[in-house]
Amino acid sequence: MESKGRAEPSIVAKARHLAAVRPGSAALVEALIDHLAHVRDRFLPAALLNTRDAARHIGMSTWFLRARRVGRGTDAPPYVRIGRSVRYSVTDLDAWLNRKRAGRPEHRLSQER
Repeated sequence: MESKGRAEPSIVAKARHLAAVRPGSAALVEALIDHLAHVRDRFLPAALLNTRDAARHIGMSTWFLRARRVGRGTDAPPYVRIGRSVRYSVTDLDAWLNRKRAGRPEHRLSQER
């Protein structure tokens, strides 16, 4: 399952590259990123991924997610249980990844979602 939100980080990266290359365009680029996030949140439904697709989205194994759900480890990504099915929100996974990201704040994923 291909997520519509997956392309966004590369779009954001290209926009930030443009801001770095063209002095004075940083404010415009950030405003554009904010606008795109607003449009996405307003018009695209939140995607829910199964465990396999969620694991692929965050670059970990399905075992990792299952183990975190049953309490082996700490700080599991948020999930929704619908009957026997488990689903992960792309927005929640991205926020969870952003909290895990080390380094300077400018290296974090955009939180304007």
